[in-house]
Amino acid sequence: MKQGLLEEVAGLRAAGYTWELPAMSSLGYTQFKPYFEAGASLDDCIERLKFDTHNFVRRQGNWFRRCRTAR
Repeated sequence: MKQGLLEEVAGLRAAGYTWELPAMSSLGYTQFKPYFEAGASLDDCIERLKFDTHNFVRRQGNWFRRCRTAR
């Protein structure tokens, strides 16, 4: 957030990028859709980003662990 994530998402939206594009559905972008479209609070969107990032890291860790044991 300190490095300009919110400004990046706002800039992409202002440039005409829609939420339906695959890149806009990636982690770090899609969590801000409620902020820009539904008036959700920024704090709620940041909390959702933290939660989704944590889940992604857990799933990725499990995937790598299975890959190591499959060898």
